[in-house]
Amino acid sequence: MSGVHTRDASLDAAFRHSVYAIDTQVGRLHVSLQRGSPQLARWLADAGVRGGALLSACNPGAQPLTDADNRARGARLQQWLREQDHRWVPAEGGAADRSWVEPSVFVLGLDAAEAEDCARCFGQLAWLQVDAGGAATLRYVTPAGGRDAVEQGDNPAPCTYS
Repeated sequence: MSGVHTRDASLDAAFRHSVYAIDTQVGRLHVSLQRGSPQLARWLADAGVRGGALLSACNPGAQPLTDADNRARGARLQQWLREQDHRWVPAEGGAADRSWVEPSVFVLGLDAAEAEDCARCFGQLAWLQVDAGGAATLRYVTPAGGRDAVEQGDNPAPCTYS
């Protein structure tokens, strides 16, 4: 795990008990922490990648924003991905009872370092790394410069995403 910075036990539990899904050309594929998915593994192999990252730009620092603000942040993330020629598909994460759903993206083949930088720049506390077998690992964002830029209200540098 890259730099675990758990904010509190309830937030950690929420991340770990969330339901994650990726919307692909072959249908909605569910992602589980630490458990592989043959369907997701097959889709990744067919796409010619060995994994990727599930990222969101919504609700930075786990602080709720308006739907309009979250849509604008999601659009900025998608624009940056297009500018970088990254392949991505819509995804989401949220509570099993759908009382909370956060729009996300799954970026095919995105390496861990770039995913971490992107998550940090969008103020996220965590992101999912998905391996070739379709299993996800929850990764906490390592604070930039040894301090928590989200809690400090800073825009971490260098940050060309948000």
